[in-house]
Amino acid sequence: MAESKPYHYFDTPEGEDIFKKLMVVLKPVALTGIAASTVNVLCFPTAKTYLEVFGKYAYFTLPLVGAASAFVIISNLGVNYRQKDDKLNWVAGALASGAIVGAWTRSTQAGSFACLTFTIAAVLKKHAVQNGWSIIPEENHNPIFASVHGPRYDWTLTKERPRNWTSGEN
Repeated sequence: MAESKPYHYFDTPEGEDIFKKLMVVLKPVALTGIAASTVNVLCFPTAKTYLEVFGKYAYFTLPLVGAASAFVIISNLGVNYRQKDDKLNWVAGALASGAIVGAWTRSTQAGSFACLTFTIAAVLKKHAVQNGWSIIPEENHNPIFASVHGPRYDWTLTKERPRNWTSGEN
């Protein structure tokens, strides 16, 4: 039986499989939003009821999910509309995401900074993808068993000297 591989964002060309790409992006974004919400709820316990706690979770998670969704949908629909796969589509997606961040924070300054930051990141990533570069290296799937050194590390307190060695030249 063939082994199925998980879907990655760049497995299909831009503009195709938008829903799959959206799900690939939203999984880590939603987890990040939930983690940030949990930290906020536990470290700053101002919420007294379950509804207020739910509101804190929604306040952090939904804008992150919305910004990520806007980026994926706008950039992929831009490819379908313009029939070009270039950096301009990613810039449009980054600007839409930055606008959502600005609306979330109710600050034009934060929104402008988010637009600029997301645009720079999007152009760099798209340039790297187009040229076959890797900004973040692939994960190393060599298993290590509960240690930094791994199973091949010599755990003895005094290591044995190498045998058959001499102190000078022959």
